[in-house]
Amino acid sequence: MSDRLLAALSRLEAVLAAQGNPVLRGLAPGIPEAELRQRLKEWDLEPPQDLITFFGWHNGYVQPAGEPFAGRIGSGIQLLSLEQASRWYRDRVRFDIEVLIENADWSESADWFPVALIAGTFVLDCRRDVGSRGSVAAWEP
Repeated sequence: MSDRLLAALSRLEAVLAAQGNPVLRGLAPGIPEAELRQRLKEWDLEPPQDLITFFGWHNGYVQPAGEPFAGRIGSGIQLLSLEQASRWYRDRVRFDIEVLIENADWSESADWFPVALIAGTFVLDCRRDVGSRGSVAAWEP
């Protein structure tokens, strides 16, 4: 799916450019695969190719100096940087699973890693079994 994902992200960027969307000025450069893998290792997550593709495309949004906030794409879609996503994952996903519902059978939920915020959160499935790799979902915490 990563070829399809990269093609879709490239089309999105082309549409934003055609519209003159100011979010393009703040899209951060992508991050190398090795760095992504190293960072997710602390959570014992193995990033699927789609997650590598996503953060390789752009690593979130950095507010340009002197510009009003323009970090949203469309109606409220906010791309997360790996740092923001990691913090969100730690504070929301891991905390909820490990502390709040430790007696529930929610262990699979810890494998979902966020990439964007909308009304809920767009997440990618980081489970190691091949059948689930690349699964994308919207999740309401």
